[in-house]
Amino acid sequence: MRPDERPAVAFDVIGTLFDLGSVRDVLQRHGLPAYAPEVWLAASLRDFYAAAMAGRFEPLPRVLEAELPRTLALFGIDTGQIIEREALRAFRRLALAPGARRCCAMLASRGIRLLALTNGGADMTREMLEREGVLTGFEQVLSVEEVRRPKPWPGAYGLARRHAGGDLWMVSAHAWDVMGAAHAGWHTLWITRTEREWLEVWPRPELIARDLEEAAERLLHRLTFAA
Repeated sequence: MRPDERPAVAFDVIGTLFDLGSVRDVLQRHGLPAYAPEVWLAASLRDFYAAAMAGRFEPLPRVLEAELPRTLALFGIDTGQIIEREALRAFRRLALAPGARRCCAMLASRGIRLLALTNGGADMTREMLEREGVLTGFEQVLSVEEVRRPKPWPGAYGLARRHAGGDLWMVSAHAWDVMGAAHAGWHTLWITRTEREWLEVWPRPELIARDLEEAAERLLHRLTFAA
């Protein structure tokens, strides 16, 4: 098997490889509930997609920054430079999700190619991976900014297909991401950590795992069995 035909696993980044714990700490310190980061991210993604559907691409980091004052106001928090600056700084310094480091090591040790495919910025993603000491394990860091259309648009998944000739898996904690990858012809694994329940209007993913370590175990079992 040629190197470019080895199975590849593409990870979603925000909310999958990296969790929102650092942002949660900041917002809770200022009186917001524990689920506030998910509200902020969900609202930002909604308007990120809406702009793209209207034919205008706005980078997700810019939308996140614009969305933050509205999220704070939704929770009755007066917007101000201190909390906004702290929250944005925390978002740029997200930590790896539990099990992420071991997941990547398990897959890489078995010759699985690792890709990062993000709706965020490529430079910020590389900085996050490098800060956590795992960047060297990834063959490619791919951002939808390259095609100026977000996941789950099929062309966004085509970014990874250019770099993977063999089986290609999408691993994500976002059901919409898994659905989009499946529609683009990928194998899929959904992590239940955040959303808990699958949205049954969509076909179910091929594999389901509670966290990233279990995801690696299930992927290796499937790929070994398939071989």
